[in-house]
Amino acid sequence: MTYRSLDSTDKEIRLVIIKAGVAPEPIKCYLKHVSLNDSHSYAALSYVWGDLNNRVPVTLDGHAFEVTHNLGVALRYLRDPQCDRVFWIDAICIDQDNIDERSDQVRIMKEIYHFADHVVSWLGESDEHSEAAIVFLAAAHDNKFSREWLYHLWSSEVDFIRNSLAHLVCCLREDSRDYWKRLWITQEIAVAQDGYILVGDTKVTYQTLQKLGKVFSEDMWESEAMKDTFIRLSCTGVDHLWIKWLQQDLQKNETVTQIVQGTPFLTLLADNWWKSASNPRDKVFGLLGLSDMCQSAHPGLKIDYRRSIRDVYIGAATAIIDSTSSLEILRFCILKKEDSTDKSKLPSWVPDWGKDGEQIHSMGMRVKANKAASDRHVAVKFYPDKNAINTVGFRVGKIKCCPIRVPAVARGDNANRYQKEIESVLRVVNRLRTTLRSTFDNISGLDLELLRTVYCGQAQENHLRMFFKFIDAASKNPASLGEFSVERAIFNTAIFQISAHCSDAALFLIETEIKQSLVKYATVPHVGVGVSSIQQGDEICIFLGSRHPMVIRKHEDYHKVVGYSYIDTLANGEAISDLENGVYEISFFTLL
Repeated sequence: MTYRSLDSTDKEIRLVIIKAGVAPEPIKCYLKHVSLNDSHSYAALSYVWGDLNNRVPVTLDGHAFEVTHNLGVALRYLRDPQCDRVFWIDAICIDQDNIDERSDQVRIMKEIYHFADHVVSWLGESDEHSEAAIVFLAAAHDNKFSREWLYHLWSSEVDFIRNSLAHLVCCLREDSRDYWKRLWITQEIAVAQDGYILVGDTKVTYQTLQKLGKVFSEDMWESEAMKDTFIRLSCTGVDHLWIKWLQQDLQKNETVTQIVQGTPFLTLLADNWWKSASNPRDKVFGLLGLSDMCQSAHPGLKIDYRRSIRDVYIGAATAIIDSTSSLEILRFCILKKEDSTDKSKLPSWVPDWGKDGEQIHSMGMRVKANKAASDRHVAVKFYPDKNAINTVGFRVGKIKCCPIRVPAVARGDNANRYQKEIESVLRVVNRLRTTLRSTFDNISGLDLELLRTVYCGQAQENHLRMFFKFIDAASKNPASLGEFSVERAIFNTAIFQISAHCSDAALFLIETEIKQSLVKYATVPHVGVGVSSIQQGDEICIFLGSRHPMVIRKHEDYHKVVGYSYIDTLANGEAISDLENGVYEISFFTLL
């Protein structure tokens, strides 16, 4: 089939009319051209393409046309038996073989979804999880999502709510429904004026999920009786984790917590790193329209699918550094295995948004805002021919010993596996605790510093003190690790949270680099957590314009960024104060 050209100067788009019909009649559609400058009634489909090699035929403008199987199923459910329906569907309305047209349409994608009467989020056909979740949502809606109703369930219908929560988590989690992994849904839902989720032929409005999110993130915890009842029902901590997971899934679910337009571009890129896009360029292009840089004329942000992936990522990094006068973007860089023959390799100061985001997402995104370099801005000099930047900072020290990797605790309800993983995290924390005590003598507060580090600065003081009290008691009586108590359930959850902050990261000690005359600083211990690629001998550096200490690696006359780190004793500008007192020295760094 041959598409008729669109007039990009008039913001012209195509709409697809799905002809009325019933199964097993074939799907018949036709296109019409309209301008976004005029008012039109249509719905916009938000969905996952699915396997590109698994296609089904439909009829488009009287010609045979193939769509992916998932879209073909969606069209059957979207079709009305009596009335034609009008939609905007990217796979049909954009000539996918025309690179220039794709670039033009992506530039106005935000407007396409915003001007739609409503957005339909197609999750796929129904299954046991969605059906059970719908029953729960219907009951919640009938009871007006009240706290009293929820308390009644936890008090008298525990099995029902346990099963319902499990099924609901399965519907909303990215590893159960591919839809939630898709990057483009972030913008499609955020700009929607109205919308609903469609699972098979069942609809759930965005508004319903927003109310559910409020219940589990706010209302549920306002009642002390609710919290007490919930914790005491939990014998292994697994129920407690189901609630935590549901809270997390609801919090990051686009239909519940819609992204505010004008969000900093770097925040959008980092928050959505874990999502997938069939074209790696879309990891940048798909979020630009929601960001504070959507109107920027910076050449690095030009939406053009003829640009290489490398050029798109370098351009985005350059634009962010230029516009923010900071190096906060370094927080999302991870040094990968070096290959000097790979000409497409990104510079170490440019995040690879296309992959390897899980570690930063699990560790860095849950860290409280630091002020390692206070609020200082910095001028960065770019060397485009070398893909290098020159900036200013100072060395704090070097990695003293081989970093210790923190194992992950997997989601799930396998109690035995969960218990073993909990104990493996516990052993790692104890190992570093022993090393810390043997390295630094007569230093008070080492335990608290270690725990603040593994919690990435987000634990309450009373929880920290309870943590090692429980560990010391367990070391005297190992059998107590398997005994149930409310304290044990809370402790298990605390260990899980440590793994959530530091999963697959590395704990390390730092040998401070200070002037010999300032002996009093030599005994100050620094414990850190960073990406797993950190090695002994790597340098800890604080760049002016970066809120976080960075790990860098020396290469001849330049450095490479290894990754971000969290060091609690440097989190609030302590190193800047020491710099001003002459403890450290300013240096220039070339990052390549």
